[in-house]
Amino acid sequence: MRILVNICLMLFLTYIFLGISIITAAVLHYPLGEQLPNYDNYLPAVIQYGHLEVTIERNGQEGMLYFLIRKSGHFFMYSFASFFLMALIQMKSRMFKVTLVIACIYALAAIDEMVQAFLPERSSLLMDVVVDGAGGFSGIAFYLMLSILLTRSSSHMNGKVVG
Repeated sequence: MRILVNICLMLFLTYIFLGISIITAAVLHYPLGEQLPNYDNYLPAVIQYGHLEVTIERNGQEGMLYFLIRKSGHFFMYSFASFFLMALIQMKSRMFKVTLVIACIYALAAIDEMVQAFLPERSSLLMDVVVDGAGGFSGIAFYLMLSILLTRSSSHMNGKVVG
């Protein structure tokens, strides 16, 4: 059981590192399209995102990469937010706690999109709320998985006699 807990913790730390890297790239807007010579084999030709259609022809490789990095950044940010909300909120009922965190995440995502509707250089899309909510669900799933594994691991350790 201890090995399983360690593997899950390593996977979670990898998830955090990957998320922070993507968020940093989205915030700093690295010119990633210039670092590697050719993305044609890796990038999709068209991404249908709500009513928007993002294409390499229209947006270029750098625009397509920036779009994917920004959406991944949103996913990871809301994943981290829901994970830490789950850790911060202390309640007896796990179901009510999950419901409260989901409501908070979707409310935050909806408010974020409403604010973007009033900014001239931004667009407000329902699909962004869906991506943010999916990130929130993944953070909740990680939290529940880790808490269950850590609870089982500590209960197995309490039953053993050390020494």
